[in-house]
Amino acid sequence: MVKFAIKIGGSVLLNANSYKNIAKEIEQISDEYSPDKLYIIVSASSGITDRLIHEVAKEQEEIILKKALNGECDFAKYNNPEVASRLLEGEIVSANILQSYLAQSTIISQNGVFPIVAEQSYLCANINMQESFKRKHLLEVPEQIVIVPWFGAVDLVGDKVLLGRNSSDLVAAMVAVLARVDKLIYVKNVSGIYTNFGQSNQELISHLSYEDAEKMRLGKVLDSRVIEILSNSKIDVIVGSHTELSELLKDKPSCGTRLLRGGRNEQWDKFK
Repeated sequence: MVKFAIKIGGSVLLNANSYKNIAKEIEQISDEYSPDKLYIIVSASSGITDRLIHEVAKEQEEIILKKALNGECDFAKYNNPEVASRLLEGEIVSANILQSYLAQSTIISQNGVFPIVAEQSYLCANINMQESFKRKHLLEVPEQIVIVPWFGAVDLVGDKVLLGRNSSDLVAAMVAVLARVDKLIYVKNVSGIYTNFGQSNQELISHLSYEDAEKMRLGKVLDSRVIEILSNSKIDVIVGSHTELSELLKDKPSCGTRLLRGGRNEQWDKFK
């Protein structure tokens, strides 16, 4: 059984046309590669989560709420399931829009049925791996295309919790591990991971070990928590542009950045 997971970043989902284009690419992948399962993890459209934070928090408390979502402080006033549910709305809307353009698809977690279990906070919870694996069957649905809207999970009593800001990368890694996919593609608005990004001497890295990725502190390009989840897996992981999505799924893609287990040099020959 062939399974792919594709994480679509919010920077790619800008307007109705971008959703249509992504849907077309997903359908082309379905036809070209015929995977048994195609998990699509969607972020909220660009800017939506910030708007929701602004609506939830009073103006002078907005900065503190953002820090709490990054795990930098404990903001008791907003650390509750109601706020978690409100801030999840961007992902739910994003999933609904994408599904409207796709046939033979279903949305996981729309009604709060999350396979990921996390605890200790409603705003920046820690994943409970043992309990999450007990719920991996929730990803086993009959539809070929499975849309996963997130940066959320549930705690041990079933309340919605958040995994922090920019955690859809982390969710994608967890979905990939729980569903035991063959490939995980992180779709960005850039062509991969660069050295000296944004400078005149920037250079695309074609292959990168998890050890080097951790040292680089990739930040918004790839959530650092992803490295810990995926480094011991056998999943083929690639970071690349939405304009090259079909190419990224090939066995030997000519684009993007491929994450490798082990040292960068010793692994290079396998992919020449």
